[in-house]
Amino acid sequence: MSLSAKQRKQVVAGIERGVGDVAVAAQMKIDKAEVVAVRIELGVDRATLTQRRYENWRRLLIEGWSLEAVADVYGVKPNSVKLGLWNNGRFSLMEARKKSLRSQQALLKDEKDRFGW
Repeated sequence: MSLSAKQRKQVVAGIERGVGDVAVAAQMKIDKAEVVAVRIELGVDRATLTQRRYENWRRLLIEGWSLEAVADVYGVKPNSVKLGLWNNGRFSLMEARKKSLRSQQALLKDEKDRFGW
């Protein structure tokens, strides 16, 4: 079976976010081989896919997502996210919370400045 343009777009979006082949295939109810074929066509190896996943997890956590929400989106356990990030770059959830808080405070300051308060 060949992927429709919409399905291919969804597969590419999953790959860009670092979602694994099996997870993309299961979510879309398509054959894993089709996902792998698209990933290879894009020139993304498994190591790059994993790095993208970790980068996306970091970004989401810094944006203020909960560990549980990130894990749910990727179909893994929260501890898998936590340990994966720690083992790949010593990423600290405490540091992510601090960055998220600083980001939220900066947005609030920008809003106050915009209103002249």
